[in-house]
Amino acid sequence: NLGQEQIIVFEGLNKAKACAKVNIKLHKVVLGPATGFEWIGDDYSQLEINGSVLVDTTITTGGMSQYFRVDMPSTVQQ
Repeated sequence: NLGQEQIIVFEGLNKAKACAKVNIKLHKVVLGPATGFEWIGDDYSQLEINGSVLVDTTITTGGMSQYFRVDMPSTVQQ
């Protein structure tokens, strides 16, 4: 849905912190078309996505970003 506001959530591992879990939420994003993706090749492919992270004016709590939230628990639960 190009041009429409979206929420993006990334769940991954922070290799710089002993593979600790990290969750990133972008509150309000507008994406453009993807570019640079090669379907055929001998190596890993890349997918470039352009867009904008917008201010979320519904977030009014002091100390909270109106753009994103990063959660990094101190330990990895397995």
